[in-house]
Amino acid sequence: MKAIILGAGKGTRLRPLTYFINKILIPIYDKPVVQYGLERAKQAGINEMALVVQEKDEDWWRKKVVYFEDDLGINIEVLADDKWATAGMAGAVYVTKDFVGQDNFVVIPGDNAFSADLSPTLNSFEKGALVHKYWVEDPSRFGVAVLDANEKIIDIVEKPANPPSNWALMSPHVFDARAFGYIEQLQKSARGEYEITDLLKRYLSDNELQTPTLPGQIFDIGTFDSLMEANNFFKNSTKNT
Repeated sequence: MKAIILGAGKGTRLRPLTYFINKILIPIYDKPVVQYGLERAKQAGINEMALVVQEKDEDWWRKKVVYFEDDLGINIEVLADDKWATAGMAGAVYVTKDFVGQDNFVVIPGDNAFSADLSPTLNSFEKGALVHKYWVEDPSRFGVAVLDANEKIIDIVEKPANPPSNWALMSPHVFDARAFGYIEQLQKSARGEYEITDLLKRYLSDNELQTPTLPGQIFDIGTFDSLMEANNFFKNSTKNT
């Protein structure tokens, strides 16, 4: 399995911070947020990773990833693109088509920090797609599961104004190599993006979507409140270890 780290976002909700620092390098207590995802991928035995960035940042990132490669003992290939990388999460995934080849791969947004070992779900994956369920108080920020009477997922809606449940579908996402062919068939959403939700729904329609519950805590650093919560959590958890 290979790991895809997404780092081409603009971080508009975290301005003015993101005028001066790349969103995925914002510190969460004692390390940049992207390092949490890299460490969890490494913990699951993944050493081949790709970082998707905007073209203007390519040279800068090629110099910076050396730190993570040396510190964690991994290989990171920097993939720069403007056409797909900023056209939604599924679009950013498509940039990695040649890098992934026929392997399975896990997609980790660079602005997500995880507290728990992700190895059990990553290492048990064989085919299809996988996305984690996670109960949240503010589901309108995420792709949200629509459940039937037996609490089986029957649909997914992206950032709904009136969420059908509190079950957000969170990274890491895992796919087999068929994902790239499916992305080529996607249409842009009303937001002008290739939505990861639409890719998941393709697998769901074929009954090939796994939805385990995400262990531990996840922090999606998309707001100043979530940034503060993540800092407090990892500060306290570090003190207690």
